[in-house]
Amino acid sequence: MPTPLQQKAIDCLKLCYICHTRDGEQWRRAYEIICAKYSEKAVIAKMEELTSRGYMEYGVSVRTGWLTDKGREALLSCQHP
Repeated sequence: MPTPLQQKAIDCLKLCYICHTRDGEQWRRAYEIICAKYSEKAVIAKMEELTSRGYMEYGVSVRTGWLTDKGREALLSCQHP
């Protein structure tokens, strides 16, 4: 079972995946849920950390980032231990 810190990273990777699918309504719901769970400030900070570690990239806003190959691999390994 992941620690709360690991779970936040997993949830942020999932959020990036949802954003990348370009389903705006699903992304908005997911973003609201994750921010209610951790706070928006914590989510943004974690996404910035994931970017600096090479798991995701973004253009204008970290909130609408996408997964790198490393991020997709990490997300898949979390879902299929």
